[in-house]
Amino acid sequence: MANISPKQKGYVLIGIADNEKDSQLFENLYNVKPTFYRHYRICGVDSEANKSGGGLSNYFTRLRDLVKNQPIEDYTKDYILQKMRLFNYYEKSILVMEIESATKPLLYDKKYYVRKASSVEEVQPESYAELFHRYR
Repeated sequence: MANISPKQKGYVLIGIADNEKDSQLFENLYNVKPTFYRHYRICGVDSEANKSGGGLSNYFTRLRDLVKNQPIEDYTKDYILQKMRLFNYYEKSILVMEIESATKPLLYDKKYYVRKASSVEEVQPESYAELFHRYR
């Protein structure tokens, strides 16, 4: 998500199903139907937050703690944590995490990754030159 090119922003939206299968899983787990908007299935994080105990406040805190414990640079953690937000969309709570590319590719657990469509793939050593070329 972050290794597109310098100063590009990427977002993770938690509470919107990627596909019909995930939407159905959500419905089966929480007995709540998602809201459909265009081709998006808006599930929200409310049901998960309530089922796990503590509601949205504790859910947000747990996710914040997960970010703090990720194997990424402190600058990147701080940026994500400063920009992390909950908002209401069609009566469902959505969590947004924003990241901005640095002036060089970012590492996750000492490896490089790039986003391709809706998946994230590890960059193999033979492709490092292409990745670093984006940051010239």
